[in-house]
Amino acid sequence: MYTDHWVYKYIGFKWTINYNCFDHFCHVQKLQFKVEGLDKLKGMPDFEERSEALAFIRTCKDLSKWKEIHPNMVKEGDAVLFGVEGATFHIGTYVDSGIQGVNKHKGVLHCDKKMGVILTSGQSIRISQANITFMRLTKNG
Repeated sequence: MYTDHWVYKYIGFKWTINYNCFDHFCHVQKLQFKVEGLDKLKGMPDFEERSEALAFIRTCKDLSKWKEIHPNMVKEGDAVLFGVEGATFHIGTYVDSGIQGVNKHKGVLHCDKKMGVILTSGQSIRISQANITFMRLTKNG
């Protein structure tokens, strides 16, 4: 079994009021993908509505370089925004080990309020009928 992927060092972190899904996303982006400038967004409250969260992300100066991409273009490190109607909006990091036949290491790493940091397959998210948006950090704003 392949267990050397970076994702394993995050599995099991606990969700707290000071470490929610957005805090976890910022943490992973900084440590794994060297993305700077997200720290000032830590502690951002959970958004109850998807439209509210997307509006914030699309208008926030510190997030202006994150652009929506087509699902067929997603690659490791991209942001995955998802949620179902009537549930708290969620953000995570797309993970793909790049190893043929290793689907276990492919999905969304995110911090769930009940379970803490978990890796959820894309198929499980689609089955939940979540609205999904993929975003990538671009060089130009």
